[in-house]
Amino acid sequence: MKNLFSIFLLTFIALNVSTSYAQKRVIEVPEPFIEKGTWLIGGDFAYNTKSYHNFDALLGLMGNTTSENYNFKVSPFAAYFIKDDMAIGGRFVYQRKKSLGSSEILSDTPTSYDDISQRFSTKIFMRNYLRLGTSNRFALFNETSIGHSYEEKQSIATIDGETNGSFSRINALEIGVSPGLVAFINDFTAVEVSLNVLGFSTEWETKTENQVDTSTRTSSSADFMIDLLSLNIGVSFYF
Repeated sequence: MKNLFSIFLLTFIALNVSTSYAQKRVIEVPEPFIEKGTWLIGGDFAYNTKSYHNFDALLGLMGNTTSENYNFKVSPFAAYFIKDDMAIGGRFVYQRKKSLGSSEILSDTPTSYDDISQRFSTKIFMRNYLRLGTSNRFALFNETSIGHSYEEKQSIATIDGETNGSFSRINALEIGVSPGLVAFINDFTAVEVSLNVLGFSTEWETKTENQVDTSTRTSSSADFMIDLLSLNIGVSFYF
């Protein structure tokens, strides 16, 4: 009887030790910030402008410079979360730039210019989220994209009374990296702020000058730049 009791006691102790060890081995997996199966739709908006009036540029070498410049960009997008905190989607981008002004080269040659361009882009992207601490409202994200863009650019310049014009068509393949911050207003709506910091592109340009001469250009570039004026601000919806 004593032997039977000893066996039960040893078994009970062994089970408790095993259970205690197993509990110590349990690793808590944090809840995802955005769950798999969620849809995301939204859009980004960026606008900046610069103005100069009788500005003394380059220590007077450019004379008095007057210019008006603006850059406008809008970008709707949609995505689907194929995994927790990971989404795949598509984005359309429209961008328009205009620069208008005049100056005096070497202080005695009047010149004026009128440049305008517009770009259309389509991209596919992957976005990853990282929760900030234990917050259910704030998270960092990184968006990696690849896409194609088409741009038309027109330039008219008048130097000392002689006017020249050019028109360009540019096709490009682009890869970009854009980190950002998302803040939820409620369970479905969020405000986003992102910044384009890294990009790779290859461009093919066809340029016609004065409606007569035609030239072509191919170029590749890699850029790493933090420009706070290029902040993208947007609103997104999760459902």
